[in-house]
Amino acid sequence: MKRLAPLFAFAFGGGLTCSQPTHPTQEVRISVAGDSIAATVVHINSGDYLQFDLKVTIDNRSTATVAYEPCSFAIEGSTAAGWTRVWGSTCFRPGVDYPRLTPRETRELTFTVHAALGDPGIGEKWNSPSHSGTYRFRAVAYAIDGTTVTVIPSNAFVVRASE
Repeated sequence: MKRLAPLFAFAFGGGLTCSQPTHPTQEVRISVAGDSIAATVVHINSGDYLQFDLKVTIDNRSTATVAYEPCSFAIEGSTAAGWTRVWGSTCFRPGVDYPRLTPRETRELTFTVHAALGDPGIGEKWNSPSHSGTYRFRAVAYAIDGTTVTVIPSNAFVVRASE
């Protein structure tokens, strides 16, 4: 079994640049349930955090097994210049086999965004001027043979934060 530990280095960057995706990863779809997501600003110890849950479906419509990197999830915000990364999950899992989806498999998961709003926050900061707005979920997936790596965005959704 081939391990692709170097791939996580790409996932942490704000913008992974790839060539045009080829089979099978362009057949992987990600969707977020609900058009409007409720978020709250919570105060923990000496920091404020934006927190919300996303119900995400990853659908492997291809005929190949694909994997996704749990530490590569990110939230992108809609701006006049296009989609910009505003938050990303942080974890380090070298040498770990990433979750795989067999051909035609669909997986549902709940992903919690817990973003620091300022200092002294712990973890990834929320890099958007607003807590509410239009966003999308992004993940990195790759074919098990390691030849295709692609960034897969979800549908757009609105986050509405109560302070």
